[in-house]
Amino acid sequence: MLRYSGAPREERERERQVAKVRVYELAKELGVPSKDVMIRIQEMGEFARSASSTIEAPVVRKLKKSFEDERAQTSAGAARPPSTPPASTLSPGAPRPDPARLPDRVHDGRGRRALSLSIASFGGSTDSELELHTPLPLPFATVRAQALGQALTSFGYHWPKPLPSDRPAEMLGREVDGAISAADRDEVLVVHILSHGHLAESGAVYVMGSDGRTHALTDVEHWLKTVEDFPDRPYTLFLLDLCHSGVAARLPWQVALADGSSRAWVIAACEPDEQAFAGRFSQAAANVLDRLYRGQLDIDRSVRYVPLATVAREIRREVDKLAAAARALPQQVTCSVIDISAQVDLPFFLNPGYLEDERNEVRGRIDTALAPFLDDLDDAFDARHFIGRLPGTARWLTVSVTAVSAAATMS
Repeated sequence: MLRYSGAPREERERERQVAKVRVYELAKELGVPSKDVMIRIQEMGEFARSASSTIEAPVVRKLKKSFEDERAQTSAGAARPPSTPPASTLSPGAPRPDPARLPDRVHDGRGRRALSLSIASFGGSTDSELELHTPLPLPFATVRAQALGQALTSFGYHWPKPLPSDRPAEMLGREVDGAISAADRDEVLVVHILSHGHLAESGAVYVMGSDGRTHALTDVEHWLKTVEDFPDRPYTLFLLDLCHSGVAARLPWQVALADGSSRAWVIAACEPDEQAFAGRFSQAAANVLDRLYRGQLDIDRSVRYVPLATVAREIRREVDKLAAAARALPQQVTCSVIDISAQVDLPFFLNPGYLEDERNEVRGRIDTALAPFLDDLDDAFDARHFIGRLPGTARWLTVSVTAVSAAATMS
């Protein structure tokens, strides 16, 4: 039996050629700048060398749908009345954070500083023609950095104001060096960078400045070593929204500090061989910190600091969620390596729901098997009286366990 195989090859090829359009032509049809189309192409994991490059029909369809969906969402949002912020999921008896600042009982007396540097355009790129050697602009950078900076202020960080995005590479490097050297050892510093990352032949990752260049001072490893190699440097968390930023969390010498003794910690937007897209990591970090501040994450009230591993996991989940919603290429958040047996209490994020009482104060001094009995003690019971006897002899230990158990039963 003969089967119809469709249009002849020549006709199909002609249709394929006709379906191709140039980036700037599609931008004109959509009514958006060419650079916006180039950025959207990059987010989709496609490639276009410049605004004069042609793109295939399937990509054109995806781009049109993406911009149409975005406009529909914008229109729907404008027509919808302002929504009420989500209610906190804190339990009724848990303390709720003040909308302006954390409660005084949460603070630990440390100074906290934040530096957020974002680069939106590079080397004089123009809308009419984006050549291969010209890095794509990042028009979302300033907004993303501002949202994250504001989220950090909720946790007591001093974030002066959004710095201008016009930061040549050398100036950018000096800004970070200056922030590290200005902070005292007892302070805490968060450094957030949103820009292009350049993977050098040596394997090092450099941050690109607004001049479209890198500099010896924008070597991320240089910043990490500046913190680690000098004892007067502060605990520093680097939030790196850069392509290839995972390199900074997988440096050979970091293995020796995996016991938790490190002072420089990294949460990076992607793995060493991956790209970072659309400032999604910065957006995710801001979203997670906002939820954390509002009490919408389940954090034990007895701990003063939110475990950094918890923050990192939540950011990774949020990045995955944002990528899925945008139908974009995934990127895997990568963090500093740590020995899973290490007990590390990092002071980067104060727990907004922290509640200090005698039971919480002594919880870390008892065996975990006794924790349930401690929780069941009546409020009128003197927990410190019983716990103070636990470090004693085996006889006292046995008596104390029996006493705590009995007290829990009576209550």
